[in-house]
Amino acid sequence: AEYMGEPGADMKLRVCVLQFCPSWGDPVGSQARAAQMLSTFSEIDEIDILVLPEMAFCGYKFHDKNEVLKLSETPNGPTFDWCRKQAIRLSCFVMCGYPERCATGTGDVLYNSLLVVNPAGQLLRSYRKHFLYETDKVWAAEGSGFESVELAFARHRCTVRVGLGICMDINPWEFQAPFAAYEWANFHKSRPVDLLILSCCWLDSTPDSEDPLPNLRYWVQRLYPLLQQPSTGAEDRPVFVCCNRTGREEDVVYTGSSCVVSLSPLAVLGHLNKREEATLLVDAPLSLRARDE
Repeated sequence: AEYMGEPGADMKLRVCVLQFCPSWGDPVGSQARAAQMLSTFSEIDEIDILVLPEMAFCGYKFHDKNEVLKLSETPNGPTFDWCRKQAIRLSCFVMCGYPERCATGTGDVLYNSLLVVNPAGQLLRSYRKHFLYETDKVWAAEGSGFESVELAFARHRCTVRVGLGICMDINPWEFQAPFAAYEWANFHKSRPVDLLILSCCWLDSTPDSEDPLPNLRYWVQRLYPLLQQPSTGAEDRPVFVCCNRTGREEDVVYTGSSCVVSLSPLAVLGHLNKREEATLLVDAPLSLRARDE
């Protein structure tokens, strides 16, 4: 069913963010851990969207392409099977990061991708990370561009446009583009979205500190063009959701700090700390934007 809803209509979208530490190279164990963390939830909880981290089940720090190749999947592989099961069980959309394998005439191409699965368990999108971090460049090809997806929520009888991003996508390209280019934010300003989802393996630049708020401040700072829109009402600005992993791999510490942030008015609706493995459940108020196409 297609539900557009009335522009400006207020609704609350229930977002569930799963922050955890996957077992490196052990997707089966990581999937079991994630499922166990979600086992207390059911359809009765009326979750609308479940978001998991980038490379959610296999770990992130790889040394060469062959390491990832062994764990890579097609978009209808084991990660999809896990997402499908949870989507149907919870009657919600599921977004989850994984290493995508795409066969070509010259061999397998790998992408750092994000699955989007609907409540019926159908694959809607496999978004490929557009801006690669140095860790990705060991194995991944660059996705062709930023994307958004329209999600039809039967419970709310409305359609929500969701901007998709994976970690480095929110940063300046290659850390070489001007900070003020704000590529991801400007893309989603030019084709306005109701909700922004960023799935991450974000590193901890201050591992001696337990304060998550500098991470939230930085992510919001990277959304500056969206905050510059005239504030005639909440429909001018999307809600931002970041799902980051926690834990460590070798010398790398991940910074957690998963959050849901309203940009209008600017307010942290909920966040997790840097080290905890936990779910964050937030009712995010949305005012649906008028579609301008």
